[in-house]
Amino acid sequence: MKQFDGVSAIALILIASFAIDRVVTAVLFLLAWVGWAPDPALDERKYKLIYFLLGGVLGIFVLAHFGQVRVLTALGITIDTYLDTGLTGIVLVGGADRIAGLLKAPGAAPQKEEPQPMVITGKLVLEESAAQKVLGHHS
Repeated sequence: MKQFDGVSAIALILIASFAIDRVVTAVLFLLAWVGWAPDPALDERKYKLIYFLLGGVLGIFVLAHFGQVRVLTALGITIDTYLDTGLTGIVLVGGADRIAGLLKAPGAAPQKEEPQPMVITGKLVLEESAAQKVLGHHS
């Protein structure tokens, strides 16, 4: 594989992670639509597990092994092919999950927290209004 500089290697990983996220999200949508995958709104843990399994298969076997997209090789670091393939798969799936979080994909984005009530503390001083002072009314 051709050696890339750091910026090109990062761009390659981001593009591959984005592709993994889009493909896995589309597959999960279709599987949930036909009833073969859990609804992300009802069972987020199972949905996320399936997301990582599909992303792992796509990242490790398809891109890293067959497509020869490998992080350390791209940076010019010589290492065992299988170790580089596994590491690349982990980086791609982890990157795909972060990109999904940024895109707010169902089941991959972090849970929104319930808004907490606002609490204001301090001292409130009420002064007489100017009109009451002019008219001479005091309450």
